[in-house]
Amino acid sequence: MLRKTALSLLLLVTAACGGGGESSDNGSNSGTTTPVSVTNDITGTWLEYVEEFDCKEVYQFYSDSTFSVQTGGEFIEGVFTFENTVSTGQAHKLELTFESQNGEADCQGDRGNIVGQIATLFIKFNSDHQLSFYASVDAVEVITELDRNVPIDTNPLSTAILAGERASISLIQESYQLINPQLLYGPQGMTFDANGVIHWQPDNLFFTREQEYNFAISAENSIEDKLLVVRVVDDLAQQPLVRTGIEIPYSSNNLWVADFDGDGKNELLSSSSEGVISLLSHTGASYRQEWVYPYAPIGDSRTLKTVAQDINHDNRTDIIVLSDHGLYRITDLSKPMETIYEDETLTFLDVGGNDNSNASSDDLVMLTFGTMGHQVHLINANTGKIKFSYSVSAATTQVRLANVDEDEQLELVTNSGYVFDSISGENEWLFFSGFGDDISLGDIDGDGVAEIVGAPRWGKVSVYSVISKSLLFDMTTERDNICTVKTANIDSDPDSEILIGNCQWGYIYAVDVQEEKPVEVWRLDLIEHSSSSIVTGDIDNDGADEIVWGSGHTSSGPDIIAVADLGVEPQIAWSSEIEQQLLRFTSSGWGQISPGNFSTVFVAPSSSSHSGQRIIVMDNLGELRFSDETASNWNRSKHAKVIDYNHDGYADIFLGSSDLYDGFLLVKELDTFRTLWGGEGEQSKDYGIIESLDVDGDGQEDLLAVSGTRIQLLDVTEQRLFDEKVFGSHITDLLIFERDGINYLSVSTYSEVIIYEVSNSKLIQRTRENIYCERIGYRTSDASLICSEGTGYNKITSYDLDLVPRVSIALDEEVTDFIVVDDNALVASRSGVYSNEEKFYISEVDLTTGKIIWQGPNLLGPIYPRSLHFINKTDSFDRNRLTFSTENAMYLTR
Repeated sequence: MLRKTALSLLLLVTAACGGGGESSDNGSNSGTTTPVSVTNDITGTWLEYVEEFDCKEVYQFYSDSTFSVQTGGEFIEGVFTFENTVSTGQAHKLELTFESQNGEADCQGDRGNIVGQIATLFIKFNSDHQLSFYASVDAVEVITELDRNVPIDTNPLSTAILAGERASISLIQESYQLINPQLLYGPQGMTFDANGVIHWQPDNLFFTREQEYNFAISAENSIEDKLLVVRVVDDLAQQPLVRTGIEIPYSSNNLWVADFDGDGKNELLSSSSEGVISLLSHTGASYRQEWVYPYAPIGDSRTLKTVAQDINHDNRTDIIVLSDHGLYRITDLSKPMETIYEDETLTFLDVGGNDNSNASSDDLVMLTFGTMGHQVHLINANTGKIKFSYSVSAATTQVRLANVDEDEQLELVTNSGYVFDSISGENEWLFFSGFGDDISLGDIDGDGVAEIVGAPRWGKVSVYSVISKSLLFDMTTERDNICTVKTANIDSDPDSEILIGNCQWGYIYAVDVQEEKPVEVWRLDLIEHSSSSIVTGDIDNDGADEIVWGSGHTSSGPDIIAVADLGVEPQIAWSSEIEQQLLRFTSSGWGQISPGNFSTVFVAPSSSSHSGQRIIVMDNLGELRFSDETASNWNRSKHAKVIDYNHDGYADIFLGSSDLYDGFLLVKELDTFRTLWGGEGEQSKDYGIIESLDVDGDGQEDLLAVSGTRIQLLDVTEQRLFDEKVFGSHITDLLIFERDGINYLSVSTYSEVIIYEVSNSKLIQRTRENIYCERIGYRTSDASLICSEGTGYNKITSYDLDLVPRVSIALDEEVTDFIVVDDNALVASRSGVYSNEEKFYISEVDLTTGKIIWQGPNLLGPIYPRSLHFINKTDSFDRNRLTFSTENAMYLTR
């Protein structure tokens, strides 16, 4: 059928019969029978899809007898008359008067001036939802056909669907049918049919119990592509299991001892400048990481502050988190943190909790900076309601909350010298010199009222009384560089003691007030450089308090947590070990380590104290096993491959390492960490990417190893070299895939991509093109090689196996890693220009349109290439999972 636009319709009609006159035959016969009439209504939206130009022409007829036509960029308006009722079989007369147009090109690229013209057309309705245009009342030839727009009803999508259950959701009325319905993009397994029904059985969720999925639909007889959202609920989903190295706070008052999980035992809460919030618990003679909040706090993680306080009165201590962006709470360790208070006009600087057991535990004090300068606020942690706010000096950096006078209510105390009553808001005292850089509130003289203990970075520790509004006394330590002060009752009398931690190398001092004079009662070595936070509490649940502190954050040595027993002669009982200080993890995969024990495996190239490479095995409960140091690993090798090397049903690992400058390859059992093969170094070898394939069909996995510009194909069992290739530039990635029963190896370098066929234990070149890919993947459904351009880039391109590009997509965020799952990709990305603005996500992305189907929460650091793995639920797990590593953490979704 010849397609006609609005303009060509006018030209056609005005050229025929003086504008297409009316027939004198009204359809009646010469007898006495009255012809049956029919009434139709043209008002509404009609359209036609112009396939040749991939364009929809939209005709709007309004009840006030005006009309509009949108065709390509052209927009036309005018008035119309329409003959609603005609004899059966006759055409309805439509007269269009064109009053305005914007002069843009129509769907066919034509332009023309039709303002002031009148077109007379004749219309027959083929059904309630379709009409045909004719040039005259008795014409037989159809000029064009229009379909009534099918409205999409999004209301059915307001109800969430359940993971694992098949859902059919109708988006149109039953009387309509869609022409050529299309699912433009959407989650795996979703379909869309001519009845306007979405069919989908969502898989389990990875990160939360509720997730929004984006998808888009279109049809030739629907006015526009519809971008839609459906919610999926997975009641079985849990937050990801996360483990990190031992994390210590870099500022004071950020260690807490309390029962956070409601098991009747205490844990140690710690937070770090990397945004890691974690709990340590006592296990026998040591301590283990029991819980890690899996997501990065909102805002700059370097500003993180915490408070431990039961704000919802459930007899379980809650976690209060402050970042520069706002104030938040974690009242259930299995759920995401909730917002207490946010204000984009403010920068949040500090938070303090209630230090008095006889006062309300709802109240918090926070310090902010904004257009009103520095302010302190008393806020209800449950309602987020600010009770009062007062301006303070720019020297204010810390706020605390305790009863420091003779009334019963709490006072707000700042390090800069302010004391406010928490009920009236009255400024009770302003000590202009300030109390120090670090302050703590505690009853050191046994009178039932807390004193203020303050210390500058360099100088004396001073004790102040709000009752007398005076300095009570001050004291010096052997080393007067002071990072931390803390008041706590660590002996059998009712008074609190003063704990002081040095900066740089030094000690933790305990000072008791005896006869109104400070007396040093003991000191303990910091172990590492400087102190951060100090806290006391029964961390090992033996009925007696311990003292805990962090150290090492100001040097290149390890960051440690130290625990000391408080007895007649306090001594250090435990400090975190080397393997607990690992960082910059790389996920190597997963497998059955021993009968019924399926675990994920990570490689840490070094620790914070620069010790060597270790292998880490994490089971489904978060229990960690560490290998001994494989080597000094000076070249920082981090890539490995978990594989059942000898097909005995249990996972092994292929990895590269080095001693000094001599690189070597290893094959190890993961159950015992026993070396099965390798370990002999070769000078200047720097092993990177590792892959595996049974090349010769002997039932044993063979090893593909990259060293700079060289790739080697090795028979591990026979210890021989199958093949070797050397390239002109550094190798960035390897990919093994199978097509039609043939194994292929794709190699990407800084300058080219090469596809080899693996045949007779040799690599036979098939295709080679000058393409740069940092990461490559394979999509089975259409035999596409998927390429991401690498760090700093946001582009992903699909190629056929002749390396001819098919489609490129550009994301809004930098792509750091990806894997292909079915037809879509799971993409790890980084956003943000500055380090304090960076966010790190995993998203499902449509590889044709680049649209994000779902996006997970902000993670604890970037995911680097080859660190993201998909675990199908058929592979001995009860649900689909992801295992991956960020720079700071090891993850397993569950």
